[in-house]
Amino acid sequence: MMALRRALFLINTPYQLMVAINLAESNYKEWKRDLIISDRLTGAFELAQRVKNENIFETVYTMELSKICPQQDKKCAIRNTIRNPIKELNRVYTAFLFANLNYDVTCIYRKLKHGNRKIELHMFEDGFASYSKYYEEYLEKFRARSGNGCKRLFHYITNQAFRNIKGIFVFEPEIMTYQPEFPVIKMQNIDVSNKALLSVYNRVFNYSAAVDHYDKKVIFFEESYYADGFKVNDIAVVEKLADIVGKENIFVKIHPRNPQNRFAELGYATNKNTAIPWEVIAMNLDLSDKILVTIASVAAIVPATMLGKKYTGILLMDLIEDDSFLKKNITNLYKKVCDGQENLHVVNSIEELSACFKMK
Repeated sequence: MMALRRALFLINTPYQLMVAINLAESNYKEWKRDLIISDRLTGAFELAQRVKNENIFETVYTMELSKICPQQDKKCAIRNTIRNPIKELNRVYTAFLFANLNYDVTCIYRKLKHGNRKIELHMFEDGFASYSKYYEEYLEKFRARSGNGCKRLFHYITNQAFRNIKGIFVFEPEIMTYQPEFPVIKMQNIDVSNKALLSVYNRVFNYSAAVDHYDKKVIFFEESYYADGFKVNDIAVVEKLADIVGKENIFVKIHPRNPQNRFAELGYATNKNTAIPWEVIAMNLDLSDKILVTIASVAAIVPATMLGKKYTGILLMDLIEDDSFLKKNITNLYKKVCDGQENLHVVNSIEELSACFKMK
């Protein structure tokens, strides 16, 4: 008789929850599964209740990780990682799966080791950053072995989880731009034709086609630059786009972290609900006649790569005069992906952008 195998998933974002559900229903289908939803995710407690209703995970924990390991207070995060104040998680786990590179992971890992010192750690992808040298640099930092005895002991305690990773689950191993010290494992793609799975995502994220109508020809994805204080004139970019296709043909998907709907004020059609992951929306839409436009958001790429959708995607990052705010390790990866997809384009000029629409 096979011994009981139990996996624990940690999620901090809606995208991570989508991936965790997909893994639970594929690679870990024969396992007992539990889930931690961090309070770093807006509406975590309401979301947790909806996830519980699906019975995919036996137990769904909500944890105030923003207090235990506050990102804005590194000393407190380190102190709590060492002291380990977590009271929950008293089950014995065979595997622990996570996506983020932060102190939360080691804090939880140190707790879980009390039940099973041989617990296996696996990462799963957190979007395209996981494929890039951006993650490689972080992993190398966590694996630092230099310094005096005290410093090495400190790193051993606070970063020990990242020395024990057994593998990373990703949708597209072939686009990895670095080779980690552990195996890269291809996970099963999210099947948009699986109506049962689609219904699960729709219920978990409260999707309703009646709330927002993505019925325009062009969908532009606002990014969080405005909220993050970067001086990128995305409004001017959209206005140039409107000169080409007409304002009446553009729908602007507002970024959930931006405090002001600047595009609605200018007369553009925009979404009202910002809490539903774009991937869930895309699963429900026929994108075949759509043109998805962005400066440098993966939203214009993932419906093709992760969901197998057919449409035209356009990235405008090379039109930005001052692109210092862009993470080049990630945007270079976007270019590599677009080079391999005939319907995804990184344009270099307004003339080239106009040409993309003439092709449609």
